[in-house]
Amino acid sequence: MSGLLFVTAADADYKAVNLLLHELSNWGYNEGEPDFKLITTKNAYDFERSPGAYRPEVTPPSLDNTFDNAWAGSSLKDVEDFCLDVLHAEDPGDHGPSLFVVVDSVGFEGRNAIVVERAIGEEDEDFKSLDSFVKLRVPWDEVGSVWCNLDIANMGFEDFGEPRDYNADDDGGDERAKAESGDGWHDYEPMGGDLGEKNAEKKAKALQRLKEEGRV
Repeated sequence: MSGLLFVTAADADYKAVNLLLHELSNWGYNEGEPDFKLITTKNAYDFERSPGAYRPEVTPPSLDNTFDNAWAGSSLKDVEDFCLDVLHAEDPGDHGPSLFVVVDSVGFEGRNAIVVERAIGEEDEDFKSLDSFVKLRVPWDEVGSVWCNLDIANMGFEDFGEPRDYNADDDGGDERAKAESGDGWHDYEPMGGDLGEKNAEKKAKALQRLKEEGRV
């Protein structure tokens, strides 16, 4: 399985993104196998598809100075609108980019990512996909677990956090908290988890190799 990853941080060079890809790799179960496909184009036709599913090839942390990212400086809404356009153009039976991950400048600073899923509504006792999204910020080391559980429908979005209601009295008027309220934002409830000594050692050694190669 693989997920879609968008990096919108304007100042994230290839070394920063390689570090991100390293951190988001599956160190808990698959010895660091990458889980995500980095999307660097705004051309929907460049996406790889397979019949009945949306499973592009994953991106390892092997980017170099030729790295070119069309999403640098974009907003979260830009990514959401793009994914909706792709979904609207696809066959109804295709999963499409209804679940994806975005890392912005705040995410690089705080080592977190925004997990985004297309919202589901109920109409006449039937469930239907909406043209809106639910989202929450998740620590890098928990993104893979959250994404996987959502992807296989083992857990629902409501299992990971409560809808956020902005209250200036509670946060002192923090502008980011205000921006990330309403419009589908949720507060993440950490799941925790430990890689274990063996996997943590493998992760550390892989990072050291990336540093020696000048990739991070």
